[in-house]
Amino acid sequence: MKEDNLSDDIENLLAQYLDLVDEYDLLRRRLYMLQISARQNLARANFSAARGIKYGEELYDSRIQALRLCRVTVDAEKGKRKFTVLTKDTSRGKSDPTVASEVKERALDDLSQEKKISGDGQTTEDTARTIKNDPIRMFGILTPASLRLVQTDSIKMVNIIPRLVELDAELAQIEIEIRRLRKRRTKAEVKVKK
Repeated sequence: MKEDNLSDDIENLLAQYLDLVDEYDLLRRRLYMLQISARQNLARANFSAARGIKYGEELYDSRIQALRLCRVTVDAEKGKRKFTVLTKDTSRGKSDPTVASEVKERALDDLSQEKKISGDGQTTEDTARTIKNDPIRMFGILTPASLRLVQTDSIKMVNIIPRLVELDAELAQIEIEIRRLRKRRTKAEVKVKK
């Protein structure tokens, strides 16, 4: 009887394990396709760029800041790690003072012109606080569409990775539980034979 219960538990854990492996495989394939798409779009942007401009790490400066942050928390009751992706509030984010002042001045000039046109009741200081310092804006107003697609693919990748890490941890935990149950089952079988 006890052996049957252990066998049922092992079968349930194996079914759960296979479901998680399937989800893990789907997410890995999706991540792979997003990486391919991002690299292709970056190559397209470089191909269509003006002479002497090459988009990539060589062009980055202090304006490139992470818009997504990953937070790892440990659930005390279950003992599991949880990974969450947080969107950084870029309107309050800290950056280099010279770059920040330059961006702010440009934004205030643009906003003062828009305020004259629209005549809304907000002050320029309130509106300047809400301006987001999206890293893609460093490429100017006419950012190539392929660069925007690279950014979109990268954001999707960042949202997939924490779930992959969680699944990997869950799979490892289930493997440990299956091994323990198999050991208990073999010990129970040995006791029955004696």
